[in-house]
Amino acid sequence: MTIRLKTFVILAITSVALISVLYGASRFFLLREFIAIERASARENTERARNTFYDEIASIDRYVADNAAFDDTYEYMAHPRDNGTYLSA
Repeated sequence: MTIRLKTFVILAITSVALISVLYGASRFFLLREFIAIERASARENTERARNTFYDEIASIDRYVADNAAFDDTYEYMAHPRDNGTYLSA
């Protein structure tokens, strides 16, 4: 084996070993942090969706409560003699 070939083999083995160690270390440390960030983001997005859902329910509840009085008025105007409870309320 010539010196040139020995040098090339040593450099190749060292490079592969160094790349493997760097890949393993970065995967171990960075992947753990990325998983934590992803979980926090998912938790935040879930909370945001839940709050939007509750806001929509509250909005629908207000809309229904506002229109309930109009329903009674419409029923009285359509049948004024059939519904005497409207005037007493």
